[in-house]
Amino acid sequence: MKEKSTYPGIAFPPGCVMAQLQSKEGHKLGVCSTHITCKGYKYPALQILQMYCVEKHFEIFGKGIPAIFSADFNSHPDGVSYSYIENGALSEEALQNLLSADFDGQERVQHQRLGDVVYPLSLPRKYLSVYKSVMGREPEFTSCCETNNQEIERSCLDYILYTPESLSPSAVLDIPGPQNINTFPNDVFPSDHLPLYATFKFKDL
Repeated sequence: MKEKSTYPGIAFPPGCVMAQLQSKEGHKLGVCSTHITCKGYKYPALQILQMYCVEKHFEIFGKGIPAIFSADFNSHPDGVSYSYIENGALSEEALQNLLSADFDGQERVQHQRLGDVVYPLSLPRKYLSVYKSVMGREPEFTSCCETNNQEIERSCLDYILYTPESLSPSAVLDIPGPQNINTFPNDVFPSDHLPLYATFKFKDL
């Protein structure tokens, strides 16, 4: 009897929105927002494939114009998926970390096959994280929730990326410290994630 795998199907993220904006001066800007699959952070290869597919379509949609790519990437700053965002490709070390994920049987086979698929995929454009550019680091957390064990889990999962050759960031919205946050949603923060905000200038202005 063939073992049934619980590995999730290869699919696009739950949603993706793209738009082209134009300033009064005629400068065009492409913006994209999406939500990358979480699945308990167990499937970084699937996350990377989704990131690549979204960015590939976004690059075609806004070819040749400055771009801002924001998302709940469901990836921690020390994770393999974040490394892919930051570097635009998987290093050999990142690939080995990805393939070392704890899977058994048919699920492990599928994970390794998907790792082989995503390894040569590089993002069409170079991006930087605006919070890291302005503050020198990512926010301490953008999500704060109570786990099944009734523990408070604070994670940085959300990022605003931009094309550095055409945009220059000037400011970001400060993130409250953990001493000011219990869990959310709450009366102050109606979402389960904190809002991120940044201001940019076109480099040719």
